[in-house]
Amino acid sequence: MAIPQYRSASAKTTDATSPFSVVVPLPTGIVANDIILLIGSTIAGGSMSISADGSVTPWTAVTGSPIDVTGGEKLYVWWGRYSSGSTGPTITATSDHINSCTVAFSGCITTGSPIDNQVTGSEVTSDTSFSFTTGISTSVNDCLDLVIYTSGVDSNTGQGGAPANANLSSVTLRLEYQTTAGGGGGYVLATGGLATAGAIGTWSDTMVSSTPKSYITIALKPPQAQTFTEYPKARGSTQSFTRLNTFFTLSPVTPSQPRAKVLLQPLYILNPKVLVLSTSKAQFVSTYLVQSISSATA
Repeated sequence: MAIPQYRSASAKTTDATSPFSVVVPLPTGIVANDIILLIGSTIAGGSMSISADGSVTPWTAVTGSPIDVTGGEKLYVWWGRYSSGSTGPTITATSDHINSCTVAFSGCITTGSPIDNQVTGSEVTSDTSFSFTTGISTSVNDCLDLVIYTSGVDSNTGQGGAPANANLSSVTLRLEYQTTAGGGGGYVLATGGLATAGAIGTWSDTMVSSTPKSYITIALKPPQAQTFTEYPKARGSTQSFTRLNTFFTLSPVTPSQPRAKVLLQPLYILNPKVLVLSTSKAQFVSTYLVQSISSATA
């Protein structure tokens, strides 16, 4: 499998006028099954919520979000899987300001949660040193790890420096969205690849201005190879099967099952003589002997 990739990000969307509400545009160039992160920050102690999903639905809060820090910026992160449409979500906040955007990633797993692992943290000390020892590992190969860290500085100048993580490859600063709306604040996002499952390690950066910080790291996982239990289960073995799109003429193992000529997708071969039909959930329903292959399209 390949490491998921950063695709694009929307522009930042801000508001400092009560009732504090913005429609956050979706990133450009997105395609079905891209994973979209919705990122928002507001004043410490404030709150933020999604009042309308838009084209991506549902949005799921990443475990640990929101992350607050005294004297800094409170960070919110949600994820959603894109299907179609162009309407962005609507974010509302209770006080001071909103600074929000959406970010797209391609090549992630297409069902279930794309997040292999995540952890949050914060630092109340106001300085330019960002250091986040994550203490977590990925459980699968080829994850894309990303880190988002906030700045409470009242400025339109991005506050990122040169993000680093010795455990990851191709560490890249992706965006730094800062605002003077209300009391001001914003966040930085960087990514790096982890080809072999293992420790995510320590993220670090020297930021432009001193600030308390809230932060989160998220490991996005690629599609996973499927392993299935051989039918009947009483045989007690587990193995991987080949996925094919093939026409087969089938003869039932038991007389009660009808003879059939079908196109199976997906279809899994136990050996050259026996195949297994599967449901969409990969649960075996019937075992057949192969009489002949009339047209192979795999």
